Amino acid sequence: MVEKSFAIDFKIPKRDMISSAKLSPLVEKLLEKHSEANKIVCVNINAGKICYLRRWPQENYVELILGLYHRFRIKVVLVGGEGDVGYVNDFIMKLPKKNNIFNFCGKLSIKELVGLFTKSRLLITNDSGPLHIASIVDLPTVSFFGPETPYLYGPLGPEHHVFYEDIFCSPCINI
Repeated sequence: MVEKSFAIDFKIPKRDMISSAKLSPLVEKLLEKHSEANKIVCVNINAGKICYLRRWPQENYVELILGLYHRFRIKVVLVGGEGDVGYVNDFIMKLPKKNNIFNFCGKLSIKELVGLFTKSRLLITNDSGPLHIASIVDLPTVSFFGPETPYLYGPLGPEHHVFYEDIFCSPCINI
């Protein structure tokens, strides 16, 4: 009824549209050098300049990445938008080991991000757009929600694990 009244198409993109995603030269080079695609973990440490209060602290990401590296020898691909580059560069300086870190922040289009996600094992992220893109391509996720509630905006499906801090104003979309 609503669809007809407003001429809105509510269809979710089909998987064949996702298969049209292209691999960027950066991703192709990464896969050539490190053929163990099952060891690629994408990490999005930022939630954008506007939503900085949604960020999980950098120190926590450092500890998590180091723990995963020591236990599973993963390759970490940092993702994010052009506005996140400075924040991500500061983060990289806090990591003692950098040979397993690949900074693709600000370097991929949405289609290229989808392509990367189809070749990855996991996405670790704040409440953000890449979380929902990963959900569409069936990439398992671990996500951190602060002031916003995953009950309204969280990923759908069994392969998504959400950590949530229910603060006094939740759900506070404007924070």
